[in-house]
Amino acid sequence: MTGVASFAPSKRAAAGLGIIPARTAASGNLWRTPIERQELELRLAEAHEPFHRAIEEKLGQISAVHGTALLLDCHSMPPRRGQAELVIGNRFGSSTSQWIADEAARIARSAGWTVALNEPYAGGHVVERHGDPANDVHALQIEIDRRCYCASDLRSPGPGFDRTARFLADLAARMGEGLTRLQAIAAE
Repeated sequence: MTGVASFAPSKRAAAGLGIIPARTAASGNLWRTPIERQELELRLAEAHEPFHRAIEEKLGQISAVHGTALLLDCHSMPPRRGQAELVIGNRFGSSTSQWIADEAARIARSAGWTVALNEPYAGGHVVERHGDPANDVHALQIEIDRRCYCASDLRSPGPGFDRTARFLADLAARMGEGLTRLQAIAAE
């Protein structure tokens, strides 16, 4: 793979939390030795880039049909005292139009969720790479507190699992309907 040498590590990568994490906050270092460059290039070529190409292709197909596309990048966040149950990140408006993040927050609040925008998670590499609001391709990161859908062990499904699944399906449907309506109005 060409170009790997030209990548300047981001602050996140330099801290060991990049494409191939070197550590976790809870467990510390993950590897005894750094990953060799050849192994890094192989992982990027065989996993990372095909994953992102598939997302790009699907967003392109959706956009070609509907004139717009929305990616919901869902994550699980560790529980923290005083934290909202749901954090909607749009990289402070760079991965989607702000009204889309605000509408997602409104839908979530109307479903009974406590919501924060961009704090403490503004959105990561996926929404940064794939969100292109100037071309009507939008990307939101949705972080959900594990206590909302996991059992007390925070590993297996808990009593809130079905509620969370229904909410995500409803959010996707309602956001898609809203974007489609706006595209129809814009086309008139």
